[in-house]
Amino acid sequence: MQGLAINKAGAQSGLPACSKLTELPLLQDDSLGSLWAALGITTNSIIVVDATGKLVHKIVGGSLPASGPEIEGVVNGLLK
Repeated sequence: MQGLAINKAGAQSGLPACSKLTELPLLQDDSLGSLWAALGITTNSIIVVDATGKLVHKIVGGSLPASGPEIEGVVNGLLK
C-alpha cells in the first residue's frame, strides 16, 4: 500500500509546513490545478485508488486522523 500528498496549485508557500506533517511523498500540482481537476478533488480531499489506478473512494473535506477509520475500511475491503 502506498500514499502520497498533492499540494494545491498556488499554495507552494505551504510546502515546508506540509512536509513537516507527513512522511508521504509530497507532489506539487501545476499552476492550473490539473491533477486535482483530473481527480475531481478539492481542498482537503482524500482519494483511494486500487492497484490498477482506478478511483474507488473519495472523501471531500476529509482530514487525518479523523478520516482514518473510513479509509482503513475501504483499504481493507480492497485487500480481501
